[in-house]
Amino acid sequence: MNKKSAYSAVLITALSIFIVLPLADIFVVYPAFINLMVKNTEDEAVRVAKHMSTLLPLQGYVLSSDSLPDAFSAEVRQLMGDFNIVKVKLFSKEGKTLFSTTAEDFGKINTEEYFRDTVLRGGVYTKLVKKGRDSLESQKYASDVIETYVPVVRDGKVVGAFEIYYDVTDKKASVDSLISRSYVMLFVMAFVYILMIVAISLRSKAQEGGRYSEDPDKHTVAGLVTIMVLALFVTEISIMMLLNYVLPPLPGLMGSFVDSILLVIIVNPLLYVFCFKPMLAHISIRQRAEQMSREKSIYLDCILNSSTDMGIIATDVNLYIKYYNHEAERLLGFKRDEVLGKTVAQMHERANVDPPLFSSTLERLKQTETHNFAFQLKKDDGVYFIEARVSGIWDEQKTLVGYMMMIKDTTSYRAERERMRRLIRSVESAGESVIITDTSGVIEYVNPYFTKLTGYEAEEVIGNKSNLLKSGLNSDDLYKELWYTILGGEIWNGEVTDKRKDGSLYDVQLTVAPVFETGGKVEGFITIQRDISELKALHKSLERKVEEGIRENIQQQQMLVQQSKMAAMGEMIGAIAHQWRQPLNGLGLMIQDVIDAYEYGELNKDYLANFTSDAVKQIDFMAHTIDDFRNFFRPSKEKADFSVVGAIKKVMDIVQALFYANNINVVIKGEEEITITGYRNEFMQVILNLVNNARDAILQSRQHKDKHDGLISIDIHRDSGCVRIEIKDNGGGIPDDVKDRMFEPYFTTKGQGHGTGIGLYLSRVIIETNMGGRLTVRNVDDGAVFTVTLEQCN
Repeated sequence: MNKKSAYSAVLITALSIFIVLPLADIFVVYPAFINLMVKNTEDEAVRVAKHMSTLLPLQGYVLSSDSLPDAFSAEVRQLMGDFNIVKVKLFSKEGKTLFSTTAEDFGKINTEEYFRDTVLRGGVYTKLVKKGRDSLESQKYASDVIETYVPVVRDGKVVGAFEIYYDVTDKKASVDSLISRSYVMLFVMAFVYILMIVAISLRSKAQEGGRYSEDPDKHTVAGLVTIMVLALFVTEISIMMLLNYVLPPLPGLMGSFVDSILLVIIVNPLLYVFCFKPMLAHISIRQRAEQMSREKSIYLDCILNSSTDMGIIATDVNLYIKYYNHEAERLLGFKRDEVLGKTVAQMHERANVDPPLFSSTLERLKQTETHNFAFQLKKDDGVYFIEARVSGIWDEQKTLVGYMMMIKDTTSYRAERERMRRLIRSVESAGESVIITDTSGVIEYVNPYFTKLTGYEAEEVIGNKSNLLKSGLNSDDLYKELWYTILGGEIWNGEVTDKRKDGSLYDVQLTVAPVFETGGKVEGFITIQRDISELKALHKSLERKVEEGIRENIQQQQMLVQQSKMAAMGEMIGAIAHQWRQPLNGLGLMIQDVIDAYEYGELNKDYLANFTSDAVKQIDFMAHTIDDFRNFFRPSKEKADFSVVGAIKKVMDIVQALFYANNINVVIKGEEEITITGYRNEFMQVILNLVNNARDAILQSRQHKDKHDGLISIDIHRDSGCVRIEIKDNGGGIPDDVKDRMFEPYFTTKGQGHGTGIGLYLSRVIIETNMGGRLTVRNVDDGAVFTVTLEQCN
């Protein structure tokens, strides 16, 4: 890149900034300031509306203009004066104007979509209305205003809305003034920088006697462009953030012009002293050095081209390449014809070499005769690591006539060295003990964690056999298996107990692997010890906690079973009371009849025989009921085959009287021969819980609607190798919000004192845990259906 093209690039950049930054102000900065102003005003309107809403009386969540207190209007006027508000309106939730600071607005209805879909749904709606434009209600204002709709909310319900108009003419004018100052500043700064570039170009040309010397590189041009862009950015930020507070305000374009000129006067001298002037000095020094090198340059007479593993490159003192051997071609990827006669800097640019690295190399060569360094070279087939040695070439008079660089590819060596370094670091920092031994078990290496685990220092164990860690608690067969496995070239894993230096024992997970030499022969072993003492202790602790948890769960389940049995026992006692009422009444009547028979002379042997037979029948019936009651609560000791219909009928025989007393009919449909395998008494307890639950649901539904006949249908049928028992009631169903909690322990919908909340929970435990089935519930048209699914007996 020559100077003309370089300065042209800087000039084009200045003109581009002259166009781009004003466009950024128009389309990015200005809208951002306006949006910030609107957002701040909206937040203020929300706070004002919340304050005013505290003065609103409500009658059943309804706003009324008649109920507005006198203090409300006075407070609104006060707020308008304090916050530069031009108008306030209050709407009902139907959109009717209940209050307005403008009399002609009273009674008007707001039917706009934004009011209905946003405000009445609890949202805030805000719009900036520029001077002379229509507002949301099609009204024109002589100033810039922001109108905001804020809903009035009580207990989560929208009962109305406020509409608040703010006069923001002064605020918007401040933003417009700030942006206009930014425009003028950019124009002035860009013009000044263009003049500076022209001046620098003319000064450089005059110093060199009317001719351009060595061209600046792309980094110099990039530096000029970067400084100019940063200066423009800093200048614009400064004028936008500081000048409004430092300089007195001036009107219109004159104020912006004066602000920009003052900032240019302050910033540009500093930029010249600290940026442009040092850069020009650096360029001049480089140009003089290159000119001196060209005058003293001589060519190398002879460079050997026989090296097959070393690339050789020779240059003159001006770094023009004069020699380039075949190995250099292979390593660097450039042919001789491409590089000879070119400067090293030009080749660095093509190869993306870091310029500071090259510069530091030259500086070192000025102090020493040779310099060694390494660098990376990116090629199509990967990254190569190159080691280089640079030295000066001197003539007989000890005058520097050039430079020679020898390069060598160390990629493979470096990769192997790095792999070994990482391996060593990994082993040294491993959190497990690592031991390396020869084939006879003599220790050759241990890592630091070995010392931490065993207490032995490395110097104490290296050269000794690894059996010094033996605790005597491991069997000889274990060690025989270990040696047999690893000598056969396989890896051995196992758990052993070893002994530390202090005599304490520790448990380890041991992994021993053979190490092979190049020919495949085992040359040693590597052992990894993972301390599992804490893990074993934790495992034992967890086992104890699990056992304790299981015992607690069993105890809790037994308590639930006992509570459920007690609740069911109360139900059964009530059923027995109903069952006994009829035979007891019969016995009472029979006893009264004996007295009458005696008075009328009918008490003979036949009468007593009939009386005794009838009394025994009644007593047998009551005794049978007691036996059923006693057997019902006796748990089944083991699973057995039983008839489903028979078990259900046995339950209903006991409690049927209670259902008849409450006008509830129970219908059982199913085949007698359907059998299942399980716990019969527990199954009967589940059926009892489900039918009692259905009865309670029917009784509860009668409290909320006309009394109706209760119906509970129990349907038993086969379904794909399973038996389904569906218990359906007409009790109105289960509310959706509690249906998912029906089987939780201690959850009940019957109210306090009318249920323990464990019947359904225990029923599910019996069916699903103890008998391997399923218990579910669903709602139907007029009630609920509980479904028990069990495997059919083979």
